This record gives sequence, structure tokens and C-alpha cells, in this order.
Amino acid sequence: MSAPALAGLPLPLHQAPEHAFAHAGWVRARAALMDALHQDRLAVLIGPPGVGKTLLLREVARRLRAEGRDATFAERGDAVAEADGLPLVDEAEALPADALQALLTRPGAAALAALPG
Repeated sequence: MSAPALAGLPLPLHQAPEHAFAHAGWVRARAALMDALHQDRLAVLIGPPGVGKTLLLREVARRLRAEGRDATFAERGDAVAEADGLPLVDEAEALPADALQALLTRPGAAALAALPG
């Protein structure tokens, strides 16, 4: 099917991780992120829009929950201060400075994704 033929199809805006193509670099990033979180470290993902940061955080949250860990995915830092468990924060660059500082200095693991700069 050509690209113009795809234009009218109702493609989902948010693919579920189980439907994503697992690029080798993405698989390595997921493994490194899981490893850091299992070691109760802070992990920071930096990348331009569209590289898969959100999808990666959602997949990691799903895997952590499957392991029985309390993982909280927060878009744009929404409700991260009230969240229990291990925070996975997308668009961390949008967080107020005090909320970001609290995440960076809290004990235990956390994962932050942000745009460069």
C-alpha cells in the first residue's frame, strides 16, 4: 500500500508497546532503563520528539507492574508529587523546578524523559 493510500486510514495515535517494532537501539535502551531501575537508580532519557521516549516509559511501567512493582507513569509530570511508587515521568522538562528537584533528590529509583536542552 502506498503512502497516499494510507492517508485515509484511521491509524491510532498511540500504539501499544506490544504492537511496536522493537528496533535494536530501543531494545538496548529498554534493557538499560530496566537495569537502572532495578538498581534503584535515577534514569534520564533525552531525545527529540518522536524517538520513542513515551512508548519506552509506558513499556517499562507495564513490565515493572508485571513484576509486582508499583510504577506510576505520569505524562508532562501530571500528579507526580502525589504519585506513590516508582515514578516514570514523561516531558519532565515541563515540571516546575521544585518538583524536578524533589524527584532528583528522592530516595529510590525514578525515570525521567525530556527533550534536549
